[in-house]
Amino acid sequence: MKRAAYLSGVPSGALQLVVVGKDPYPRSAVEIPFCKESLSELYVHNCSGGVVLNSLGYSKASAQKLYGGDSLSLFLALRESGVVFLNAIYRDTKDAETSRDIGKKILKARDIDALKRAYEQNEDVLVRAKNVILCGEAKKLVRWLPGVPLSAEGGHVHCVVHPDVRNKWRDEWIAWWAPDAVRIRFGLNFSDIAGEDQLLR
Repeated sequence: MKRAAYLSGVPSGALQLVVVGKDPYPRSAVEIPFCKESLSELYVHNCSGGVVLNSLGYSKASAQKLYGGDSLSLFLALRESGVVFLNAIYRDTKDAETSRDIGKKILKARDIDALKRAYEQNEDVLVRAKNVILCGEAKKLVRWLPGVPLSAEGGHVHCVVHPDVRNKWRDEWIAWWAPDAVRIRFGLNFSDIAGEDQLLR
């Protein structure tokens, strides 16, 4: 699914949560941030997408029971529930010039224009969010684009550690990215994992 189609399908009105990552995966990226082509790719030990899904209450077992191997269906169901995924920068994984910077530290001299372009694409979604999580270097949206609205009036922006399992800030990582942590923190309820599916955890 193309990013424009993903964004155009975001429900109108207030959104429960927007999770903002840095840039695309270096491998197996699709145009939905934190998503890969299959659930099996997402739930490997070192994939941040699987970590985020776990924190939302979707363990590997429950996700596979509900969606088989279809990661797109899960991310679209989350979108319908008002949980949306964005990137601070959208680099073209098929373009030799921009793809070489995927995964590198965001540098103001090199990346400020790309950061501004991505914000312009994301603004409509961001300003409707009750809560925005800026993961790791995505917090540079706040530092480098002062005055831009990042959530609706009364909403909250949270600058947190990246979900990478290798993150050295363990206490903060656990507080945000342990299984069910984000779901519980924001009181998120997803009908598809209610009831018996919790027994799979």
